[in-house]
Amino acid sequence: MLAKTKPEIEKALEIVRSVIEGRLGLRLSPEKTKIVTFADGFDFLGFHFQRDHLTMRAKSVEKFQEKIKSIRSVKHIFLLCVPMLKLQRHQQRRKNVSATRTHPARAGNVAAH
Repeated sequence: MLAKTKPEIEKALEIVRSVIEGRLGLRLSPEKTKIVTFADGFDFLGFHFQRDHLTMRAKSVEKFQEKIKSIRSVKHIFLLCVPMLKLQRHQQRRKNVSATRTHPARAGNVAAH
């Protein structure tokens, strides 16, 4: 979840927690559920998100490299690499655009993950 202020994200987290725990009978993990700023950055789904960039976590890179080593077909390696190349291209385009206009993910913005 993303919000501009800490009170907004706290309210959103309260709503999500009530649905997850109340209606669904599940529990949010205190170790994994945190409120952080974009300046601090956070890990989610194998990536590290920070104010104006996104990188793969080291563990995700290792898994990716192991997967590449296990594949014998050049075609399969290419198919595995295409999403990563698209992500890099997207990041570069965002970096070029953010240099010319205000970026929405400033240090004051917060996220719950």
